[in-house]
Amino acid sequence: MTYRYGNIQDLKAIGILLKSSATRRPADIDFSEGWFATRLILPEIVVDETTTSTFLNLIAYEMCPDFENDYGVCSFVAFTGQLIENPKDVRELRSKGILQHWLCSDEEVVNLFNLI
Repeated sequence: MTYRYGNIQDLKAIGILLKSSATRRPADIDFSEGWFATRLILPEIVVDETTTSTFLNLIAYEMCPDFENDYGVCSFVAFTGQLIENPKDVRELRSKGILQHWLCSDEEVVNLFNLI
């Protein structure tokens, strides 16, 4: 079963606040509901020209039959790909200190996650 979380703009529209995690570990994603605010805490992501090949290689490694794991990289990439659907999502993540990229444009980041 596939769950749809919405992109960053959708989450922002319903009042979910974004915050950067203190670490870069993909497992450090937290969703916390409070009395006054709901927060989605995401680890910092750095995207550069090696990100696509790095993610694809890690995903391939997770798919190896002898590798016992929880598919953390696959889950992280799929979740991040759902959050990033357009350049506005990338800009919002950058403004919160969650995403840094060294590509030519925010559109390239969107394309990267669509490719993966």
